[in-house]
Amino acid sequence: MRLAGAAVLGMAAATFAVGTAWDIQWHTAVGRDRTFTPPHILMLGGIALLGLVSLALILLDTWRARRGQGVNAANSSRMFRVFQAPVGLAVTGFGAALAALAFPFDDYWHTIYGIDVVLLAPFHVMLGFGVIMAELGVLYLIAGEANRMTAGRTQRATHVGFLVQLGITLSTIMLYLVQGTSAQGLMHIGSYSYVFYPVMLALSVPIGLLTAVWVTRRPGAATVTALAVLAVRALMATFVPGAMSAAVAAEGLTYRPSAPEFIVTSNAMPLGILGAALLIDALYVVLRRRATLVVPLLALAGALIAVAETLVDQPWAAILPKYYYVDMNVGAMWLASLPLTALAAALGAGLALLISRGLAAARQ
Repeated sequence: MRLAGAAVLGMAAATFAVGTAWDIQWHTAVGRDRTFTPPHILMLGGIALLGLVSLALILLDTWRARRGQGVNAANSSRMFRVFQAPVGLAVTGFGAALAALAFPFDDYWHTIYGIDVVLLAPFHVMLGFGVIMAELGVLYLIAGEANRMTAGRTQRATHVGFLVQLGITLSTIMLYLVQGTSAQGLMHIGSYSYVFYPVMLALSVPIGLLTAVWVTRRPGAATVTALAVLAVRALMATFVPGAMSAAVAAEGLTYRPSAPEFIVTSNAMPLGILGAALLIDALYVVLRRRATLVVPLLALAGALIAVAETLVDQPWAAILPKYYYVDMNVGAMWLASLPLTALAAALGAGLALLISRGLAAARQ
C-alpha cells in the first residue's frame, strides 16, 4: 500500500515538474497576467496531490497502528504523540505545505517587481525547495520499504521505482539550469564573473547519479536514473507545445515578439547525462569489489565526470553570446568558471554521500 502511494506521489512530483516547464515557457513566450494561469494550476495540482496523498497515507497508517494491523515501531515512527507513520511521509507533507505557502508570497513579489522576475527569485527558490523536500520524503519512504525487504525480485522492482523517483527529483533540481541560459546566466561575486550553467550542472549530476549507485548498489542504477530524467524531458517536450497553443488560443492571448521557438526547459536536462551515467556505472562495476575504496574513488570519479560534462553540454555557449553578451569569449568564460564548477562538483558528490547514507539507513 505504501509503495502504491509512493507511485502516486511520484506522478504528483512529475506533474509539478511538467507544470513548471510549462510555466517557464509561459513566462518567456506570453508573460504572466494573473495568479491562476493554466501552468500555475497544473503546478498547484501536483503540490496539492503531494500533500493530500501523504496526509491520507499518514492517517491510514495511524489507523492501522491503533488496530494492530502491521504498523509498528519497526516500520514507522511516532509523530507528535498522535500519528504513527513513516518519516518520509511527514517530510513529503511538510515540503508540499512549504511549496504551497510560497505561491501567495511569489504573487506578492511579482506584484512589486513585475512579471519578468528571474528564476532564482526568493520565492521561486522557496517553491522549488519545498517540492524537492517533498520528493526526498518520497525517496525516503521507498528506501525504507526496500531496506526491510530481503534480496529478491520484489526488492529489485522497488529499487527500480526508487531510481525513477530519483530521476524525477533530479529533473526538478535541474530545472534551475534554465537560469543559466537567460540574461542572468552570467553571474558575479564581487569582481569575479562566472557562468551559472556549468556550476549548477556540476552540482546536480553527482547528487543524482552517485546517490543512485550508493543506495541501491546495483550496476546500471545511474543509467536508469538518467533515463528517467530524459523521460521527464521528453514528456515536457511533448506536452508543453500543445498546452501552450491550446491555452493561448483559449484565453485570446498573443505571443511576445521574442517568444522562443524551442522548449526552454530542454536545455535544463542535457542529453549528456546519459553518457555520464554510463561512465559512473562502468566504474562502479570495476570498483565494487574494493569495499574500502569504492566510495572515495567513485566520489572523485563522479565529480570529475560532472566537470567533464560541462564541456559536452554547453547550451549557454550558443545563447548568451548571441542574445545577451555579444563580446563574450565562451572558452575564457568556461575557464573562469572552472574553479567554482569544480567546487560545485565536489559539493554535489559530498551531498550525494550524505543523502545516500540517510537513505541506506532508512527503516521507519
